[in-house]
Amino acid sequence: MVSTMTAEVVYIVQEFQWEYNDEWFDLEGDTPIRAFVDRDMAEAYQQRREAEARASFAQSGPRRANFPSFFGGFPRMSTLSEAAFQGRLQALGLPLPPEMPDGDDIAMDLSDDWWEAVWAAVTPDLEEAFWGLFDRLRFYEIVAVEVQG
Repeated sequence: MVSTMTAEVVYIVQEFQWEYNDEWFDLEGDTPIRAFVDRDMAEAYQQRREAEARASFAQSGPRRANFPSFFGGFPRMSTLSEAAFQGRLQALGLPLPPEMPDGDDIAMDLSDDWWEAVWAAVTPDLEEAFWGLFDRLRFYEIVAVEVQG
């Protein structure tokens, strides 16, 4: 007898587990929290949970604190080059970080003073675009998994 099992895709929403290592937060793993058979429903759920996590993160203080310092600096938070990051800040009408002295690994000084100036200029309609600059800093993801049915 030949099996006629078919593979179906299930979309798992996973929550990232960030752990503090005495210097910054590292991504330590993820936990599946909900499964969907419909990709659009999974995306809507993931986006809602991501927005809630960002709002909670912002309300707990770090929104006004320099969150690149919480997560180990700019390269650990974004896949953008420094030039692309600065270009996107300009396009959003946000202040650019000052230049670092020669010889530093990163050309941008993401200091607390700059961070405060940025958040003073980020309006609610710019907040999602600003968060988008830090594409490595996420709280939830969707993973497609094939299951035999």
